[in-house]
Formats: sequence, structure tokens, C-alpha cells
Amino acid sequence: MRLTNRATGSADPARVLEILRDLEAWGTWLPGVRHCEVVAHTNSVVVELDFVAPRTLLVRLDVKERVDGITFRLVEGDLASLSGEVAVSAIKGGCAVVCSLQAAFPTSVPGVLLAELEREVVPSWCNALIEHR
Repeated sequence: MRLTNRATGSADPARVLEILRDLEAWGTWLPGVRHCEVVAHTNSVVVELDFVAPRTLLVRLDVKERVDGITFRLVEGDLASLSGEVAVSAIKGGCAVVCSLQAAFPTSVPGVLLAELEREVVPSWCNALIEHR
């Protein structure tokens, strides 16, 4: 499943990038994250996220910075696969954030929950990033 969402707001793009790249603070603005911990520093950063969903979902992500945001991929966790990117760009009057992710969810996840992920959860992540101060 591939999901992409775009959100815009009046936030300063440089500040949004700063918030996005502060991996240890993801739990303060990323809805659904109960715990976030940077567990390794190599040429990239491994972040462990504990999501509160219909059930606890633990993922360990390899996160790499790029000029306009980050990319991430699953190192290990409760999904078969997960990868994506978050890109921040300047627009007139503020910034735009594009969150894209590709994931393989267990077949036991009901379609209604996958639809909610697409319609509500991923958009809430983009909006929270822009609105966090």
C-alpha cells in the first residue's frame, strides 16, 4: 500500500525541517507515537517508534536526512515492509509538507483501518508537523 499526503501552512520551512530532523522529539508532535528513541547513530539514524494504534505497533526505522527532508526505511518491526519520505518546500506564505509511505500491512488488518490510515492518520502527521511550534 502506498500513501501520499500533502499539507500546507504558514509555518517557516526552515523551522519545519528543524522539527522533522529532531528525531528524539517525534513523540511530542507525531500523533499516535507513545515512545520514540534514537537507538543508534551511524551514517544514518535508527529510530524506534512505539505507535498506539488498534494494537501496539513497534518499528525501528533507518532515517536519513536529505536537503528537503528525510527518507526512512524499516530495519525491523511489526510490518513486513515500510519505507517513505517527508519533503518540505517553501511556498508563498509558508510551506508545504509531502509525506509518502509505502508499507506492507498484515492481512489481518481490516480494510476500514487501512482506509482510516489513508484518510485521517497520514494527513494528521503532515498537519501536526506544520502546526507544531
